[in-house]
Amino acid sequence: MPAHQEWVENNNQYAATFGEKGALPLAPAKKLAIVTCMDARINVYAELGINEGDSHIIRNAGGCAKDALRSIIISQRLLGTREIAVFHHTDCGMLTFNTPQLRKLVKDSDPSNPALNAVDEIDFLEFNQLEQSVKDDVTYLKENPLVLAETTVTGWVYEVGTGKVRSFLRFSFSFISNFVAWSISNLFFIDPSGGINWDSGYAFLYHQSKLLA
Repeated sequence: MPAHQEWVENNNQYAATFGEKGALPLAPAKKLAIVTCMDARINVYAELGINEGDSHIIRNAGGCAKDALRSIIISQRLLGTREIAVFHHTDCGMLTFNTPQLRKLVKDSDPSNPALNAVDEIDFLEFNQLEQSVKDDVTYLKENPLVLAETTVTGWVYEVGTGKVRSFLRFSFSFISNFVAWSISNLFFIDPSGGINWDSGYAFLYHQSKLLA
């Protein structure tokens, strides 16, 4: 039976216990936007313990930040989000192909149809290293002038085999700006004798890391 034939009955059950959710405001309560994959195994609300109204959930193939930029701009400029979390996941389909292969697959499905050549204009934004793909997306957002400068950007991996998440990129624009400002005010860790005050620099980095933990 097609999936859509079950929707009306299922929705009636959902609506019966909808409660006060209709009064939720348009802007996300946590000022958070989550960019994640369209993979059917991912339940963002359950894995992170968030609820309707807390966050924007921006999904696409692979959880690609570049593909999500349009939504991120709307999320930030019109709806007040100031934090972005990028989630990629283990066993992702984006690790299994490359753009030339997929373009060929599409065109070979109907070689007599020249309209399918339009697929050659699409970059499918696949990746071959999971952790590096998260780092690349975080860097892309941090360096993109269309993303607000005060945005906190974090990178995560969701493990589909265990349900666990792990974070390995926590640095934000606020960390970088604080570091630069502190460095300038302290003459780049130069002490009165003219040497570099490494202890002072390490102390700053340790303090900031605790704030981000």
